[in-house]
Formats: sequence, C-alpha cells, structure tokens
Amino acid sequence: MESKKSFIETLTNLILAWTKEYENSDLQDIDPDLFSSISFFLAELEKKALEEENSISREIFSMYKKIVEWILADLTLIRKLKIASRIIAYEQPPKKLLPEEIAFADALKIVLEASERKERVVEDPLKSVRVKCSKDETIERLIVISQSKLRSFVGADTLVYRGLRKGTIMNIPKKNYELLVSKKAYVKSIYQG
Repeated sequence: MESKKSFIETLTNLILAWTKEYENSDLQDIDPDLFSSISFFLAELEKKALEEENSISREIFSMYKKIVEWILADLTLIRKLKIASRIIAYEQPPKKLLPEEIAFADALKIVLEASERKERVVEDPLKSVRVKCSKDETIERLIVISQSKLRSFVGADTLVYRGLRKGTIMNIPKKNYELLVSKKAYVKSIYQG
C-alpha cells in the first residue's frame, strides 16, 4: 500500500476538493490526476482489506473505502449539477471541466437542443386524438357523488365513465344516474341542474 503520508495526502486532497466544491457556487479547479489517484487509492484499500487477517482491520479498511467512495460520488454529483445548471442557464458549460465532464456536458447539450427542437416542431401531440367535449343543454343533468368504487360503464350519452372511486363527483345525465341506481351502484344526487 502507499505510504502513510501519501494515504493521508490523497484523502486530504479529496476532502479539500469536495469541501471547496460544496462551499462555492462556481465550479472549482480540480487536479485532473485526483480522480485517478483516488481510483488507485480505492483499489489499494480493497486489496488491503482482503489481505488483512484481523477482522476488525478488514472492517476498518472496508469502512474507509465506503467513506471515500461516498465523498467521491458526492463530489462528482455536485460538479455535474453545477455543469447542468450552467448549461441550462447560459447554454454553455463552464470552462474548468475534466475530460469525463466534457463528455457529460456535450451529451447534455445535445439532449437539451433536441428537446428544444421537438418543442418548437410539435404543438400538441394529442391534438388529433383529443375528444371535444360538448354538453347537450337539452339533457337533464345531475351532479352526483359515488358512495363506493364503480366499475367502468358506457353511459346513455355514449361516453365511457372509468376510474370512478368512492367520493368521485360527476356531472352526468339523469339517465346515467338512473342506470347506476338500477344496477345497485351506490351513488347519491347532490345537485340537480
């Protein structure tokens, strides 16, 4: 394993980079070699944990590894959130990106540009299948509340009524109300209009 000095130095560099990143709103400069040294450090911790005969020592190395992985994941997440917010706000990524962050920023820009094009091209994707609801004023209607869950049904007005749960309030033709009552459905008229 690395010497104690480089072990502490690597861990210290990670914690300092992580702390600077979450304390500042701008993307911070990070040594490009930090992530590779952390990857090497994690591999060494795992190797050391497997080599240890003492179960307590194995557990300690395992916990160190989990802590370092968590800090690394959080640092990566914070940086990606800053990159994403910068791209969304200014349509440009920050300048201080690591190579893997450049790939992330490029992919995000492509996705955002594609979604903006779709928004402009497609007005209402459901426009052709939307049903225009027209209420026939000559039909006597009732406002009713269901007292229990009701099965889907086709009403006298040829509309399909579905997803009716206890407490659902409906404005339905009086014929539909009579149909429900004849089928022993638990509905209660609360207003006739």
